[in-house]
Amino acid sequence: MKRIVYVLAIIGAIFTGCEPLEDINNDLSNQDNPIIGNDAFTMTSDDYAALVDQGDDEEPDYYETFEAFSDIEDAKVTLPSFLAERYPFWGDGSSVTVSFNLNDGNPEDVHAFVNADVYNLMSDDYITPLSNAFLPAEDAEGALEDVLAAQYPSPTEGQVVRLGYDVFTEEPVAGFANVFQAVFPESVADFELISVSGPDALGWTEGSTNVQGSGFDGGATAVEEWLISPEIDLTDSANVLFQITLISDYSRN
Repeated sequence: MKRIVYVLAIIGAIFTGCEPLEDINNDLSNQDNPIIGNDAFTMTSDDYAALVDQGDDEEPDYYETFEAFSDIEDAKVTLPSFLAERYPFWGDGSSVTVSFNLNDGNPEDVHAFVNADVYNLMSDDYITPLSNAFLPAEDAEGALEDVLAAQYPSPTEGQVVRLGYDVFTEEPVAGFANVFQAVFPESVADFELISVSGPDALGWTEGSTNVQGSGFDGGATAVEEWLISPEIDLTDSANVLFQITLISDYSRN
């Protein structure tokens, strides 16, 4: 019993010696140098549930149900008191960045956009062949209408389609320019023919639309002949590509 008396006496001294929390908060806010803090957080399910005091047997309120504010004004009105309880010792000049949800009711236009068909333009859909993008001076809007008409010839009312396409922000510089070009058989006279081995009747000959090389004379015959182009000056060229058009029959390599 003696112990209990001592314990009660100590607890009583603690309670009678403490000032109410409201007085402490007022004293802190009235200080010449109040606590100034900065924080940022995203509201959780528990935060939304704590916005309105409710009993255990009460139905969940709006915030707890939707975990969101109805609009910006709702957030402006509700958040200050919530933040004051979350940061009870912070004074004027403190800053808190709060990320929260807004319940917009999933408007019909947003739903239609999110669930819309997606069509990404192909190379042939653009106005300039092989450009893979609209040039600055081109009528992209008109071209997109044509693409939609071609891809969706029977649209339904309210149908939404998301188009993916590229646009040049400035006039592009052509990526390919001919440094040297030869068209056969017209250009064959500009080339030097060097025969290394094999029958003279075989090797390179002129066709009606090409030059052709053959190593067949009743059977496979080893032939080595070279058609050497004129000298090509590549002094001012970089990243040069070589392109050749050929048809190869009975080739093993």
